[in-house]
Amino acid sequence: MLRVEGEPAYILHARPYRETSLLIDVLTPGHGRIGLVARGVRGPRSAASRALLQPFQPLSLSWQQRGELGQMRGFEAAGAALALSGEGLLAGFYLNELCQRLLPRGEALTGLFLRYAGSLAAAQTGSSLPWALRLFERDLLAACGYGLMLDGVAEDPGLYCHYVADVGPQLAAAGDPSAIEVRALLALAQDAEPEASLQGPIRRLLQGLLQAQLGDEELRSRRLLREFRAGRSED
Repeated sequence: MLRVEGEPAYILHARPYRETSLLIDVLTPGHGRIGLVARGVRGPRSAASRALLQPFQPLSLSWQQRGELGQMRGFEAAGAALALSGEGLLAGFYLNELCQRLLPRGEALTGLFLRYAGSLAAAQTGSSLPWALRLFERDLLAACGYGLMLDGVAEDPGLYCHYVADVGPQLAAAGDPSAIEVRALLALAQDAEPEASLQGPIRRLLQGLLQAQLGDEELRSRRLLREFRAGRSED
């Protein structure tokens, strides 16, 4: 039986289980995405404890596991809950939905966990949030075995290319509307936030690669963001 004590964690999703328990999906650095049963946390005397078992609350978890689902043995706050609102809150939902849909269970993901925590911090402050999401998308693809092949990208800023999954960048004619500037790929490879004109092409590239893994079903968080922006434009 696996026993884990005091593992950093964030809850991706929680839902009721039986009368007083929860089924929770959790992201941790040492064990990746895992499923846990939290027993007795929905009773009338458990309101304070239950309040901690929410997304965007850094936690320290202990559990034991034999089989697919673990049994939570203890939990406590590992910091203040992040105060997300507006597009920052929807960005948090987006991160969680991507993790739930794409990450396998039980694989150590220390780097991605740190990137996730940094992305939530950007969602709270609003500072460079679009770029933080792009870096998370890039690292999530890598964690799932579909990382971008960016080694050896030519450093000629005038070049354009098509990015082909499982092949990498292929040179294209300058100004080709379906191509992406090599500068954009270099920004991704070097963790260097690019100028605004390159942010859109990078977003389209990464979300296209993610959609190939997600299939035809639209992410609920993307639909909510679209509706949020449409509602705000009508005010």
